[in-house]
Amino acid sequence: MMIARVGEFGSIQRNHSEHNQVKSNDDLLTDSMDWSQQKANIIEYTNSIQYRTRTEWQQKLETVGFHLKATLDYDQNPKRNPQALYYAVFQLNAK
Repeated sequence: MMIARVGEFGSIQRNHSEHNQVKSNDDLLTDSMDWSQQKANIIEYTNSIQYRTRTEWQQKLETVGFHLKATLDYDQNPKRNPQALYYAVFQLNAK
């Protein structure tokens, strides 16, 4: 998707540095670039992604005025749910 600039990667050149704090590279995925360079750029980009744990998300949301209403967990077996996916419902606190 990055090579074809599809979906969220459609504007990767413009958004690459501002969203992920990685140095800008104007020809990040140009057609003239060989596969080795494209692969290196993809690895650099994916390494810049900062994932959060559910506890971190809950703390961040509570800090800005939300409270946890419910959580629905997928299978917690790491072999069947390696990404530890879950749903959480938050509600904005009444003012």
